[in-house]
Amino acid sequence: MAEDKALPVGYLTYYPLPLVYALIPWLLIKELYVIDRIEYRRRGVGKALMSTLAREAQ
Repeated sequence: MAEDKALPVGYLTYYPLPLVYALIPWLLIKELYVIDRIEYRRRGVGKALMSTLAREAQ
């Protein structure tokens, strides 16, 4: 969850998927949401959420 001064401004939900035939785990992104206000949409909140997930996936 992304927050700005304790106000939730975005979130990303995902699920780990074990793929037996590939022998590597995958992550399935279910939702990526950033509050519909220009000051949050243009600040890179979505990119920050995706970057956090990418770091966790490694």
